[in-house]
Amino acid sequence: MKTPLPEARGARVLTDWVTETLRLAILKGHFAPGEKIDQELVARELDVSRTPIREALKVLDSEGFLEIRPHRGAFITKLTEEDIRKTYEVRSLIEAEMVRRATPRIPRSELDKLDARLKQVNSTPDKPERHVDVDIRFHDTIGEHVENELFQEILEGLTNRILRVRRFAQLQPEYHLVASHEEHRAVLYAMRKRDAEKAATLMEKHLHNSADRICETMRAQWEDEAST
Repeated sequence: MKTPLPEARGARVLTDWVTETLRLAILKGHFAPGEKIDQELVARELDVSRTPIREALKVLDSEGFLEIRPHRGAFITKLTEEDIRKTYEVRSLIEAEMVRRATPRIPRSELDKLDARLKQVNSTPDKPERHVDVDIRFHDTIGEHVENELFQEILEGLTNRILRVRRFAQLQPEYHLVASHEEHRAVLYAMRKRDAEKAATLMEKHLHNSADRICETMRAQWEDEAST
């Protein structure tokens, strides 16, 4: 491990804390895809025994963040283009319907807040973390104004897959982030017009485009790694 593990906050049970710390490390790119977890090194760095490390790895294996191979150890899962496209295919189906339902009912004050956040991104085009934060809030706000809570529950079931993909979203070049930002603005404009069908169509297109952009970024990263 090249840098210290990021420390999770809030977890009170030791195994939960170790699990969240390792999950955060994976999401931040601390481990490379396919890398074997050095359990002794992690235990020393976190100042814990091997037992909570083993328990944490089992949880992360069940969540798809890593793969435990008998007699070989735990390895970070490699994300594939198929993983990305499948995840975004489901997102596009669900979130298109969510924005269709939210558009007639979301208060104008909430639309104004979304607009203000998008304008803040305009002033920081070179800060990918800010783009990703605004992206998350944009989609979450729409979900908060859908009456059927099952939509959110289904998306929460995809949370770990979505979080893994978003690591590549932060690596996207600036022009990718600008394109995503403009697509958000188009969805918001349709919502302001209370055009539910237009908003749904634009949301579906946005998520398909997002999958294409993230796959392109991932391929570029693989090519860079292969050339070094």
